[in-house]
Amino acid sequence: MKFERTPLDYNTKRDFMDSVWQNSERETIARNIVMIQDEEFEPFTFVEYVDRCDHSSAPGDEWVVKALADEGYLDRDGDTFMVNFNFLAAIEKYRN
Repeated sequence: MKFERTPLDYNTKRDFMDSVWQNSERETIARNIVMIQDEEFEPFTFVEYVDRCDHSSAPGDEWVVKALADEGYLDRDGDTFMVNFNFLAAIEKYRN
């Protein structure tokens, strides 16, 4: 799915805080998901998430990614995740 917004539209230089999630782990993972993307939002696996992150993945990161999918903020097809309109709405306040 192609979106009007791209990862470059979001300010990832600062932490995502005070979000709809009110949870620092979800906010950190959401920011990381934006940061691992290139010029368009593309599907990713958790292995790709870990490989692309510029930090060591915490043991609970996979659980949080799956929880974001279970809560409707990411689409999931097997082991592949993709941001969706709910995710973009949740991070709207972090646009440049």
